[in-house]
Amino acid sequence: LLYAWDIRFLVLLSLFIQTFLGFLAPMRKCTSSLRMAFFIWVFYLLADGVAIFTIGLISNTQDTTPSSSSSSAYPPTYTFTSLHAFWATFLLLHLGGLDSITALAVQDNSLWQRHLLQHFAQVVAILYVIFQAITLKTLHLWPAVVLMFVAGLFRCAERILSLYVASMDNFRNSLLCKPDPGLNYAKLMWENSSRKPTKHSMEFQMRTENEEKNDDLEAGDGYGGHDHYNPNKLDDMKMTYEAYKFLMKFKGIIIDQIFSLSESDDSRKYFLKFKENVKEAFRIIEIELNFMYDIFYTKVVLRNYLHIYVMRIVSLCCIAGGLLLFHFKYRQNFKGVEVGITYMLLWGAITPDTVAFLKLYFFSSWTIATWIIKGKSEKTSNSRYSFVEESVRKINNLLYKFPRPKILRRRWSESMPQYNLLDYSLKEHAGPFTRCLYMVGFEDLIIEVGYVTKQEFTDPLRNFIFEELRAKSEMAVSTDDTKKISTSRGASVLENDTVFKALVPKWITDVNYEESLLLWHIATDLLYNVEKGPVGSHESKRGIRQCLPCLSEMQENSSTDTDNAIDYADCSRILSNYMVYLLIMRPTLMSPVADIAHIRFQDTCAETKRLLSILMLCHRQI
Repeated sequence: LLYAWDIRFLVLLSLFIQTFLGFLAPMRKCTSSLRMAFFIWVFYLLADGVAIFTIGLISNTQDTTPSSSSSSAYPPTYTFTSLHAFWATFLLLHLGGLDSITALAVQDNSLWQRHLLQHFAQVVAILYVIFQAITLKTLHLWPAVVLMFVAGLFRCAERILSLYVASMDNFRNSLLCKPDPGLNYAKLMWENSSRKPTKHSMEFQMRTENEEKNDDLEAGDGYGGHDHYNPNKLDDMKMTYEAYKFLMKFKGIIIDQIFSLSESDDSRKYFLKFKENVKEAFRIIEIELNFMYDIFYTKVVLRNYLHIYVMRIVSLCCIAGGLLLFHFKYRQNFKGVEVGITYMLLWGAITPDTVAFLKLYFFSSWTIATWIIKGKSEKTSNSRYSFVEESVRKINNLLYKFPRPKILRRRWSESMPQYNLLDYSLKEHAGPFTRCLYMVGFEDLIIEVGYVTKQEFTDPLRNFIFEELRAKSEMAVSTDDTKKISTSRGASVLENDTVFKALVPKWITDVNYEESLLLWHIATDLLYNVEKGPVGSHESKRGIRQCLPCLSEMQENSSTDTDNAIDYADCSRILSNYMVYLLIMRPTLMSPVADIAHIRFQDTCAETKRLLSILMLCHRQI
């Protein structure tokens, strides 16, 4: 009796985890809440563990005689153990995972071989359970068991394939083009020399990539290519299409792929056309990044495979068949809680699968983009394309107008994490418990909870970023200009000032990137306090006032008419804190400096604490 209730509890627990993970996973990209991330992390790790443990428990506790578990509640030939094999197939479905989350990190995709071996072992274990049921002559639900086993196999195959396709090695290989040896110069020169006796020699004309690009733009629609919409007349459907086009062109940036000048200039010229509707330009980037998220963390990457589409249809039919067989043929042979649990498992399998199938192939941004591309590629008549576009528009309106929680109506958290070096250095650290957490490797968690804050991504900040990028893009006329702007590190600002021009070689160009970033961060924070006064925690305010009295004097002598400067100061400080957050907490996003950035940061913090302690001591003596 005890092990029977153990199995019931664990099967329901696995279903509960799958259900909650299905609700929480879509919110992962829409919020930066640590609490939400913690729950998703826990449920994701528990999902496989609970399913594997339950399969093992079922296989180990299967009765050795058909009559030992007989109950008076059932007919003599129907026992509780006859449901074991049926329930085990649902656990195989749970191992296959959900469409909305296949990996927690990009690195998880590279472990697809491990998942393949793990799933193979569980398939063998379930086959062993079925074999035990056949041996004990208790497999009375064998048609339903076979159908659910097939559905579980397909689900596991989908997960393994999605991990494999999204792995970085396969992603890199998928972007490789067919080798191009270039022109056959030997054949070309031979043909040219053979024409000389007849006075029909070839004429060679060298054309730069810019000239070819300008010809393409003149032949196109004037918005950066042949197939772009007017950037000042965009709706949700057109923005989805534009984001998809840029994704297909620039997704290689994840693996540091080098793009041609025409490709880069296509994007630059298009975004320079945005004038008043800056928010729409950012919306395109948001949608493009959401596409990228789907590729690496969900099963959306499989939607273009025909065999996956067939497997989805077959899987749904198998689950529906299992539900109908149990309801009309086997239900009357069981009583009590087992019937309720079986119905919960059946409906818990068919409902998310149906919703995921409809969303994946009919109500997603991927569907909208691919249908528009298909409509644009039609060579028949304009009326047919108009019909496709209008159909897509109606589906798009239905998708975005459907009532959803506020957190699901946005595509990202719309906030920027803030990590300030001075605040971290001045803030008093906690006691022994925190030091113990540091020792066991929870340093990042302590920093996230205690020192990282969230700053809302406001319209002024959005406009500030866009205008700065627009100004630099307009200056990037040639490749040399682009390289100079990208590697300036703020030197172009200091070179225009006669006082600070001498600082450029020593503090900007002759230091490493991470050191330059930290220098600018400290300078930004200090000058920000000149403009607006010390901000942040109480310790930061007190420390800055006591340690840096010169800032207070500069603040009193500054002009009162500094509204524009204050706005720029806010934006600069937000971006400065965000860059330090990326440098320390997300070093993989800044891979060239990930090795020594954390060491450099710790050294800078130690030096800051020493300097501030000296300044505080001098201030007290004065």
